[in-house]
Amino acid sequence: MLPALVLLVVIGYRQLLPGKYFYLAAALVGSFMATMAFSIPLLYIAPTYAPAPTYAPPPIVQQAELAEATGFVPLHRFYGDEIELLGYRLDAEEVVSGRGTGLSLYWRALKPVDKNYTLFVHALGRKGKKVGQYNGYPGSGNFPTTLWQPGQLYADHVSLVIDPSAETPTLLRLHVGFFDFNRPDLPPLPTTDEAGEPVSAFVAQQALLPEPNEPVEIYECTFFPVDFADHIRLTCYDFDDDRLRLHWYVDAPPSQDYTVFIQLWQNGQQIAGFDGPPLEGDFPASYWRPGIQVVDIHPLDLKQLDPGAYRLLAGLYNPQTGERLSARALSGEALPDNALDLGEIILR
Repeated sequence: MLPALVLLVVIGYRQLLPGKYFYLAAALVGSFMATMAFSIPLLYIAPTYAPAPTYAPPPIVQQAELAEATGFVPLHRFYGDEIELLGYRLDAEEVVSGRGTGLSLYWRALKPVDKNYTLFVHALGRKGKKVGQYNGYPGSGNFPTTLWQPGQLYADHVSLVIDPSAETPTLLRLHVGFFDFNRPDLPPLPTTDEAGEPVSAFVAQQALLPEPNEPVEIYECTFFPVDFADHIRLTCYDFDDDRLRLHWYVDAPPSQDYTVFIQLWQNGQQIAGFDGPPLEGDFPASYWRPGIQVVDIHPLDLKQLDPGAYRLLAGLYNPQTGERLSARALSGEALPDNALDLGEIILR
């Protein structure tokens, strides 16, 4: 076909163009046709008849292996009526901002899956901000859910890179689920527990820590070192208008989580209280580590209080029992009621 077409074009140009222009046009047309003759089979014909891609399943595991696997956390989370997440295993309990992290997810198809669902793993940092994600087929994109065999257990590893600009330190909360990529108007597959009750997509959490040599932001604060029980020290604090900033360090990991209490007193009576976990729950005390500064900001709503002078007190307590942690000055003297007297504030 192409040779005949070339011949007809050349004859046409021979009638229209004189001498040297004819030979130039003939060379250009011939080159174009030769290029087309070579490129069409490669660009159009070969892809059409290429063999279907070969998908490799992730490792297959046995139920008995999971119970003995180091770090395996059983979960039994269900996605629709088709997929079960038996549990997970974190690569590490702690991850440094800007570096990679990952987890293994142990899946089982409850019945044949008729759609290729997209797996999502979202890493949420401070205030629920997304700082890392994976969206793709399971098996690093190589094992669509329609290939899953009912009853078979698959060990699927997912890797994430955490945004180096993420605020630290904080908890990194990992959310896992499935959605239909071709139907963005639909919500993800519903997630339920063993009792069939709806649950969130949250699966696991780990500590997100700053780089070891990352510069520490310096704040102006009042030096007020106080030692609490369970290896916790308050180094300094500062207060401005509607928030109190507390600076915490530890010399060993605390054994559990604690709640901060902040109180305003006037004429021997407590007028207001502001209790809450450090960093509004984004970095509980049990995750604190030596060498890491925890700058803990507590918003204070003072608009409803009358003008006047108030004493500002603060401390820590066990949220399970209500018992305050013992607090001592550097001299070793116990603080009254295990509360820090942060001085007087004036509301106008």
